[in-house]
Amino acid sequence: MITGCLLLNPKKEVTLDKIKTYIKRMLLVLATFGLTFAFIESYISSTDKNLINIILTALSNLVQGNAWSHMWYLYCLIGLYILTPLLKKIVKYSSEIEVKFTLICLLILSTLVPTINQIFKLNISTFYLEGLNFIFIYLCGYYITCTNIIKEKYLYIGGIIGTIGYFLCCYFNVYNSQVSAFMILETMAIVKLFSTEKIKIKPNKFINIISKYSFTIYLVHCFWINLLNKGVHLYPIVLPIFVGEIAFYIYAFVLSLITSVILAKLPLFKKILN
Repeated sequence: MITGCLLLNPKKEVTLDKIKTYIKRMLLVLATFGLTFAFIESYISSTDKNLINIILTALSNLVQGNAWSHMWYLYCLIGLYILTPLLKKIVKYSSEIEVKFTLICLLILSTLVPTINQIFKLNISTFYLEGLNFIFIYLCGYYITCTNIIKEKYLYIGGIIGTIGYFLCCYFNVYNSQVSAFMILETMAIVKLFSTEKIKIKPNKFINIISKYSFTIYLVHCFWINLLNKGVHLYPIVLPIFVGEIAFYIYAFVLSLITSVILAKLPLFKKILN
């Protein structure tokens, strides 16, 4: 949503040369971090420790998008970058009624149907268009922050529904999806809340550091989590509920930040991470 807010805004000039630069950067990140993570995963899961086979498996997994789970965002970004010139035209020339109709259709086809499938153990694949959920989220980022097409009160009502629905699903262990209708409704409300400046965060040195290294923190945090999970088989549940989650969060965050600062000083990573 933040990416959509930044790139789809008509005030932001996004030329084909910029698109090429964005895509090149993501490909370089995948070729370094993605391949490294795929190699680690292949090495851990392989019974045959033949180095050549492990490297070939890692390359195959990287191409198929089977690096560590959080890397899905980079593959998604490349697709969104490619579609950005077209989506900017749609944003610029579509009428309000066309926008509302499109967003409602995308919500139903890409998000609501798979959520219903998971909750009620159905397989309504006829009306589900895979991949459109990311385009929907991308467009929402722009329309929520830069226009009033989606009324503010409906976004907050949706956020309340999303929060209640998500916690109920977690409580009853109904589904485990990172992209669901409930989570999207929550996120839309949060993005709106911060974009209207109703929650003001004054810039300070710590926030500026987090802002500077946020992309690298995102890339490397899974390394530290997997080091505990898959390396020494240690999970948050070894501690009381919430305590374990907070402890693991602090552990992953601090080490990821330190790693990010170190990587930013290395010539190999300077250009692709900053």
